[in-house]
Amino acid sequence: MSDTSQPVVLWSRWLFYSPDELREAISRFCFDQGASGLIEKPEGIEAYFPPSQSIEEIQSAYAVFLSLLADRGFTVPARSPETSFFADQDWNSTWKAGWKTLRVSDRIWIRPSWLPAPEPEPACLLEIDPEMAFGTGTHASTRLTLLFLETAISGGDRVLDVGTGTGILAIAAVKLGAKNCVALDNDPIAVETARRNAIKNGVADRIEFYTGTLDALNPLRFDRIVANIQRSILVPLLPDFFDRLSPDGHVILSGLLLAEEIEFCTHLHQAGFHPLTVLREEEWIAVHAIKQTADFNPDHDR
Repeated sequence: MSDTSQPVVLWSRWLFYSPDELREAISRFCFDQGASGLIEKPEGIEAYFPPSQSIEEIQSAYAVFLSLLADRGFTVPARSPETSFFADQDWNSTWKAGWKTLRVSDRIWIRPSWLPAPEPEPACLLEIDPEMAFGTGTHASTRLTLLFLETAISGGDRVLDVGTGTGILAIAAVKLGAKNCVALDNDPIAVETARRNAIKNGVADRIEFYTGTLDALNPLRFDRIVANIQRSILVPLLPDFFDRLSPDGHVILSGLLLAEEIEFCTHLHQAGFHPLTVLREEEWIAVHAIKQTADFNPDHDR
C-alpha cells in the first residue's frame, strides 16, 4: 500500500531581538524579506515567514542589514534571532492569537477586525489590522500620541498627520472631532494601507491621502499637526510645521526617546514652539506644544 500522505509544509517563526529604536527598521526588513505577519514582543519583533522563504537567505540578508545599521552608528542586537517552525494549517490561529483589543483610554480602543468590539462600544473605536505599515497601537509612542490627540482635538480642526503609517492617528483625529485630516507618508504601501483602514473605519471621506513630502501640500495650513517619527526626521521638519500651523496651532510629536527629551524641547523652542506637556511611557515620550506668536500667553493657551 502506497503512502499518499502529503508532506508537512512548515512556516518559520523568527524572534528578532531589538532595542526600541530599531523596531520599525527591523519590521520593515522583515516585510522586505517576505514576512506575512509581525507581532511586537517585549524583547523584539516576532515575524512569520511562509515556506517559500529560504531560512539561509533571511539569515544572510539580516547579517548585511545589521552591518549597515552598525555603519550608521546604531547599536545592533548582540543576540542572534531565534527560529522555530510550525505546520501550515496552524498559521492563521497562531498569528492571530498574539493580538487583542487594546484600551488606550475610556474613549479610545483599538481592535483587529477578527475580534468583537468592546461593550458598550467606545466613542473612538479604531479597527486596525497589522499590515505592512508601522502603527497598530501596540507601541508606546502610538498610545502616547493618541492620548494627546484625545485632549487636543476640538470640533472643526484641520489636522495634518505626517508619516501616517497605518493611518491610525488620522483616523483617530477625525473620530475625535476633527473636521478633516491630511495623511502624508513617503511610503506608497503605507498610504494605501492607511486608505484601506480609513474605509474600514468609515472616515475615508474626511481624510486626504498624499504620497511624498511636505512640499506636496503647498500652500495648505492646519490647526493641528501630529507626527510619530524619529527625532532625526522630526527636528528638520519643525520650521515647516511652524509655517503650516494657524496662529494658535498645536503640534503633537512622538517617536522620541526619553533620553532625547531635553534636547528635543530645546529644538522646539528654537523653532518657535512652547512645549505644554510631555507624556512618558517605558523609554518613549510624546510632546504636546503650541505655536508661539507675538501675543502668545502660555497660561491662556493651555
